[in-house]
Amino acid sequence: MNLAHLTIYEESMALRVLRSFEPGFDPAGERRGGDESWFYNDALALSAGPIEAMLSRLRSARRQQIDLVESLGETRLNSGVTPLWPEPEHTAGWVATKTFQHTWEHGNAILQVALFAPR
Repeated sequence: MNLAHLTIYEESMALRVLRSFEPGFDPAGERRGGDESWFYNDALALSAGPIEAMLSRLRSARRQQIDLVESLGETRLNSGVTPLWPEPEHTAGWVATKTFQHTWEHGNAILQVALFAPR
């Protein structure tokens, strides 16, 4: 479930927020509101499938994020703020850093299971 959660976060949150920094982004069609049960339901459904599929989706989302960060350049990476994370306001650089930190936390939990699970 940790890997599924991480994959859904990377695709549906981090990648989406980083895309909001692209020129011409229109936030009108973005999901809003307090009900985030879709997130849990998507992760639960994904966790029922093969690990290889999750890893492939995670790699794809991460590759897209890296490409976006590289395309933004240093000025756009550290200046404008996203309309998708309004309070407090955050730059693309902050979002990318937060995503790395989020991956680290879940990756640590995944590795603990891999290393210490009974065989």
